Amino acid sequence: MEVRGEFPRRFYLTPRSVVWDLSEVEAWLRQCRADSDAGRIRKAPSRCSPAQDAPGKRTLRSNLSAKLPVRPV
Repeated sequence: MEVRGEFPRRFYLTPRSVVWDLSEVEAWLRQCRADSDAGRIRKAPSRCSPAQDAPGKRTLRSNLSAKLPVRPV
């Protein structure tokens, strides 16, 4: 985001420490909030609900359980 100009640029405080200007970050946050409130930012699709997955699509859990050996008790 920083390289694309979508977030304030960092600067070096010391040779091994980078920082951001607080007022620039706060202004960026205010703009993000305004864009979100106005509906100008789309949310990423949720991966939490199985109902949103494609029919027949295997989940991570089903993939993992398919690879686990079955041990007799």
